[in-house]
Amino acid sequence: MDGYRFFDVSVLERQCLSPSLRRFVLGGEALDQIRHPAPDLYLKVFFPSTPAALAGLPRSEDWYARYLAQSPSQRLPMRTFTVRAAEPARSAVVIDFALHGDQGPASCWAQRARVGDALVLYAPLQARWGRGYAWRLPPEAERIWLLADECGLPAAAAIIESLCPVAAGIKLTALLEVPEVDDQLPLPLGQGIEIHWYPRHLGRRQRAYGDALQAALAASLGRPLPRAVDNRDAGEMPVWELAVPGGGADYVWMAAEAGLVSALRRQWIDAGLARQAISCMGYWRRGRAQA
Repeated sequence: MDGYRFFDVSVLERQCLSPSLRRFVLGGEALDQIRHPAPDLYLKVFFPSTPAALAGLPRSEDWYARYLAQSPSQRLPMRTFTVRAAEPARSAVVIDFALHGDQGPASCWAQRARVGDALVLYAPLQARWGRGYAWRLPPEAERIWLLADECGLPAAAAIIESLCPVAAGIKLTALLEVPEVDDQLPLPLGQGIEIHWYPRHLGRRQRAYGDALQAALAASLGRPLPRAVDNRDAGEMPVWELAVPGGGADYVWMAAEAGLVSALRRQWIDAGLARQAISCMGYWRRGRAQA
């Protein structure tokens, strides 16, 4: 891809943010060249089974075709992550990982990784909207809605932090679903900013994934509770649709599992919101590996 390059990095710091979230500071040569034009900047991370496995990653211009041609046992798992923050002074980036036990290479790596462990990043030197980031506040927006699960939380948190200094005259409501009560992170509460947390596990009570977020949105919209999330609603195509200017005073940004995002989008549209006012990103899909 034009404007992208590979970066060899290692873990500089590891921090436990909450029961379900781990933060890693990754440092490497030339990471200070990455520009950070939006709070939800994303990049690719390659996870090696052993340090020696990184040598098998193709890096030529046709790397992706060669990568897909590798056998499953040779091909390094690749996942997409938000750059939570950039630290150009020490040529580093900060990435937050949501833990899901041993389900998936990213969660497995994050649970076991230590300072000094190596990774490879594939990142844009100069990201563009729709190709490196999705956040773009329409000039006519007066009310912002952020909806996210724990995987979308790093980007949502970065957006909230970016808006606090400049949010005069704009009302922001964030609906955030997380696994545990202690996953509620300390986020800034500027004027006009409301943050509502919905943990799935409350003592002996456990809600199914997505139920709390759908119920919260239904209550916010004054609409009946919709039917349960069905992952098949998302179809085979990725759920990735970006808002464009002209959608009106409300602007919606959503990042979660693909089936849930599709169901939430339907709630908004049924309530009368223009589709062009909705940015919705299926960050992952239940039962399937996502790159």
